[in-house]
Amino acid sequence: MKNIAPLQKAAIQAAKEKDWEKAVELNLKVLNEKPHDLNALNRLALAQIQLGNPDEAKVALEKVLDLDKHNRIAQKNLERLK
Repeated sequence: MKNIAPLQKAAIQAAKEKDWEKAVELNLKVLNEKPHDLNALNRLALAQIQLGNPDEAKVALEKVLDLDKHNRIAQKNLERLK
């Protein structure tokens, strides 16, 4: 597995800059290398919410909760989608 720290950092920066399309792209790259990265899944969901893609966001959030049923970020964001 390659070092994904630069990808993670870039994904966080894209979100800070509200570049949601880039955030989606970068978080998907992180998840390609590390499919169970809860932070990347939560960031992906947030970006999808911001882009107006609630169904895609819900898929990512449900995956987070499958991996960590007590993840507060995912719980909160799923509530926002309802």
